[in-house]
Amino acid sequence: MYAGVVDFDSYRREQAAWLEKEMQTPAFKKAPFRVVMMHIPHFYSGDWHGPLHCRELFAPLFDQYKVDIVISGHTHKFGVFAPEKGKHSYPIIIGGGPKDGNRTLIKVKANQQELSLKMLKDDGSEVGNYIVKKIAILMGTSLPC
Repeated sequence: MYAGVVDFDSYRREQAAWLEKEMQTPAFKKAPFRVVMMHIPHFYSGDWHGPLHCRELFAPLFDQYKVDIVISGHTHKFGVFAPEKGKHSYPIIIGGGPKDGNRTLIKVKANQQELSLKMLKDDGSEVGNYIVKKIAILMGTSLPC
């Protein structure tokens, strides 16, 4: 159909294979934070084929490779969704758009210990935020009681 131009299932499978290869690289593994940006959120965007297929392909990868945060759009309804046991182990941020009063800008700042995200409406008001902190693990160190 359409000469394969809209074969989104095959395209998503190709994307998942590419993403898994990237997630296996030393750069990804060493990154202080692992951020995924994708158009269709695989949760919170309905239960039609597109999001369900994204969930089937990408959610296991995000869990296996310990993604810290997922930023999406598509729904035109902004939202900040904390990790939810049994659903997803990382926050999902969905930007708004495209109508006046519903557009959003997502600002992300990060250093080695913390990633902070703020979502602003087009009038500058904050409508969401999230902070991801790295947990320091001290090996072979005795701490005073």
